[in-house]
Amino acid sequence: MKISLSHLLKILLIVFSIATTKAQTIEYTYDKSGNRTSRKVILLRSVYSAPEQPEQKVVFTDLFADMNISIYPNPTKGQLIVQIMGVLPEQPVNILVYNMSGVLLQKKEKVSATTDIDISNQPTGTYIMKIVCGESTSDWKIIKE
Repeated sequence: MKISLSHLLKILLIVFSIATTKAQTIEYTYDKSGNRTSRKVILLRSVYSAPEQPEQKVVFTDLFADMNISIYPNPTKGQLIVQIMGVLPEQPVNILVYNMSGVLLQKKEKVSATTDIDISNQPTGTYIMKIVCGESTSDWKIIKE
C-alpha cells in the first residue's frame, strides 16, 4: 500500500496538531490552616511532550513551639502524615482530631517525629486537628475527600 506525499503531510499535520494541543492545570496555594489563598492556571505546551510525572504531594508546614510541623496530604483520602521536627523526648506532644461538631474522634499521645493519622473510617468532610505541646496549641483544618 502506497501513501502519497500529500496524504503523508496531512497525517503529519494532524499528529502535530494533536501533540501541540494546549492543556491546562490549576495550581492552588493554601495558608497554614488549609484555607485556599490563591488559584493559578498553568498552560501546558503539549499533553504528549513529557513523560508522566509522579503525583506531587501538597505539604503544609508551620513553626510551632520551636518545632517544624509538616502535614500531608491535605486534602486526604484518609491517611495523613504528621512530621514534627525538633521535638525533644521529654516534650509531651499530643494530636487530637475533631469533627466540625466538636466531637473528639482520635487522640494520639506522646507522638514521635512521624505520626500517621487514619481518618479513612470517617465520612467526607472537614475536620480540625489540634497539635498540643505543653501550653501551646496549633489548629489545622483537614479536608477528607
